[in-house]
Amino acid sequence: MQKLIFLIGVSTLIFTSCVNSKVENSTQKDSITVNLADSNQEKKVATGGDRDTHGCIGSAGYTWSMLKNECIRVFEQDVQLSQKDNKDSYSSLAAVVFNADKSKAEVFLVNGNPEILEQTAKQKGSMRWKKGNYELIEKEGFSLLENGKVIYYQVLPSITQPK
Repeated sequence: MQKLIFLIGVSTLIFTSCVNSKVENSTQKDSITVNLADSNQEKKVATGGDRDTHGCIGSAGYTWSMLKNECIRVFEQDVQLSQKDNKDSYSSLAAVVFNADKSKAEVFLVNGNPEILEQTAKQKGSMRWKKGNYELIEKEGFSLLENGKVIYYQVLPSITQPK
């Protein structure tokens, strides 16, 4: 009988400590404790607390678009361009967003500094935007040029005829 009471007591202690551990972990998973090197103080930083000056959460993939005047995910935009002549072991993407009348194009490059290009030409089947060394051309897809050389291009899906 004493063994049974002892086993029940030990089981109760183990169960109680597991429940308390789960409660502590669930309240701590919404924040990260950062030890400050210059002092013994601790600072709690909320997960996703890396908002920029516009309120965009970088860790969730958001960045500020000056043309759209809102936080956007660059990798979700309709116009995505692939890097041309990449010598690295990886490739990078550029993305383009437009204002309502397509008179301006905002280009997001790997270096993180978006460029706003102004429309310079609109012809049948072709549009162009330019700023400084960059030029964006829309003709059967988009191409981004730097100093007259294509650095990014849009990969269009090939259309196959049914047999």
